[in-house]
Amino acid sequence: MVKADYTRHIYKVDKALKTYTVYQLISVENGTTQLTEKLRIENYRGYSEATGIKDYLRLRDTGSWSSCEKVTGLRPYGKSEVFHGNRMKGKKSLLIFQFSIDRQTLIIDVFRAFYPFNKGILLQILKTHSYHL
Repeated sequence: MVKADYTRHIYKVDKALKTYTVYQLISVENGTTQLTEKLRIENYRGYSEATGIKDYLRLRDTGSWSSCEKVTGLRPYGKSEVFHGNRMKGKKSLLIFQFSIDRQTLIIDVFRAFYPFNKGILLQILKTHSYHL
């Protein structure tokens, strides 16, 4: 079994529109903040070659959402509220997303500088992860 440390970020909805939802950071557990205070989950609009995703994560790292960093697509895993992705800032990092059923709460677990390149290991981590919701 693979054991890796992660930092848990808990967000609540700040603003919801038809094509995106803005989330505000509420708390951070198991470390220091790895993401921004505000972030946006937006509909994937086909501007990259990504496949198998419906939503995209964008971090609020500048004044305008349109120029903010697009981090990763949300790839589904088993349960309808669980997704995974990655972030390329330095070393590649695994991100696990958990939405509440009403999508008012978003949990993002960041495995900083850790990404399993073997699909079997990734699936094992997703299967055995200590989910918040």
